Amino acid sequence: MKRLNNRKGLSLIEVIIAMAVFTIIVFIMLAVYGSVATVIGGSRQQSIDNYADQAAVEEAIAEGVSTGAVDMDFIFTDGTDNVTVTVNGQVINEGEITVFIPAYD
Repeated sequence: MKRLNNRKGLSLIEVIIAMAVFTIIVFIMLAVYGSVATVIGGSRQQSIDNYADQAAVEEAIAEGVSTGAVDMDFIFTDGTDNVTVTVNGQVINEGEITVFIPAYD
C-alpha cells in the first residue's frame, strides 16, 4: 500500500492574500455599520421632532378654537429654525372630541 506523505501547508503568499481579503471584508462591514448607525440616529431625531409637532397641533386645537372655518398657525422647529405654517380648515366639535380638518384646495 502506498502511503501519502503530503505535508504541504499554506505558503506565506496565500496567508497574506487571505488576510488582505479578510481585512477588506471587515472594512466594508464597518463602513456599512457606520452608515446604518447614522441613519438610525437621524430617524430617532425625526421621530422626536414629529412627536413634538403633533403635540403642538393638538395643543393648538385644544386652546379653544371656535367651531367652523378657521386658519390655524402652527410653528414647527428643528432646533435652530422656526417655520410657521398657516393651514385653512374647519374645526368640528362633537361633544368631548374636537377635530381640525384641513381644507384641500
